[in-house]
Amino acid sequence: MKGILFKPGILLAKLKVLGEYGEAQTRRLHGLKEINAMGDWKFKYVDGSWYASEKHGYQCAVKPRYQAGEFVYIQEAYSHYADNLNCGIWTAQVKYKLDEVIRYIPFAHTIPPREKWWGTSKYQSPLFMPEWAARYFILITDVWVERLQKITTEDCLAEGVDLSVIEGLRSDYSIKKAFQGLWNSINKPPYDWDSNPWCFVYTFKSS
Repeated sequence: MKGILFKPGILLAKLKVLGEYGEAQTRRLHGLKEINAMGDWKFKYVDGSWYASEKHGYQCAVKPRYQAGEFVYIQEAYSHYADNLNCGIWTAQVKYKLDEVIRYIPFAHTIPPREKWWGTSKYQSPLFMPEWAARYFILITDVWVERLQKITTEDCLAEGVDLSVIEGLRSDYSIKKAFQGLWNSINKPPYDWDSNPWCFVYTFKSS
């Protein structure tokens, strides 16, 4: 099973959206610089890949990391701050940095795991979180390709925009402006809001 990363604050926002609306969104860069150049691109979905065709004849395939119908686990910072033997089975005591919640996860063997970080109090990077240590799982419900600035007000809310940062009237403009700030806090030039890059849009729900 693949993992997916969110910054801590964004993860909390996504979880809130899932709790309130049942479905959320995330936009991810596809990674091909050629397509981010301004151009008249058209995308067609074929067998798990999106084929981009430009008016001058250039064509390439872009495969999203996640597919509709795929289950994914959310990676977050965590630690194995201790371990113990319970009824003959080693149990991982996993602590999550986001909220310091502790979970006890049993292993089906009687010897301790051999990972070098086992039993340390140091938080590990989310990049290295294995599936067995995850506590949040999602189902990708849809995937499509679009320019970043095509996002709608409803999509901004599904992305988890923090409405408390908006001063005054909450209009379509102010909500999109809040999402612009959120995007630019993660993506720097040449993939900032003003560059209007092509993105994969993933919708997902809790599994």
